[in-house]
Amino acid sequence: MIGIGFHSLIDGFVYSITFTVSIFTGVLAATGMVLQEFSEGIITYLLLLRGGFSERLSLILAFHAASISTPVGMLISYPYISHIDKPLLGTLLSLSADALVYVGATPATTGGKGAS
Repeated sequence: MIGIGFHSLIDGFVYSITFTVSIFTGVLAATGMVLQEFSEGIITYLLLLRGGFSERLSLILAFHAASISTPVGMLISYPYISHIDKPLLGTLLSLSADALVYVGATPATTGGKGAS
């Protein structure tokens, strides 16, 4: 849960970068990330449930880890990212895109075995 929360916080940084480039780029990235955050929330909820937490507490913790931390990351990073010059912003955007492509292209594993 803590890992997903930190990951989602970093996703908020990516939102800041994409929206700073343009609204259109931000909306495209946000659409993909909303879908990703939804699945992360479900996975986090199920892991917490299987870990012995109650349904209610699992839901609350998963919501905070996968949903709340992303806007918090955006609010933290936007004041800094909005003052970055265009060449560095382009570099950050490419690194963000690389990270998203890597995550999307990496096969999920379960139980130590590769996805089939």
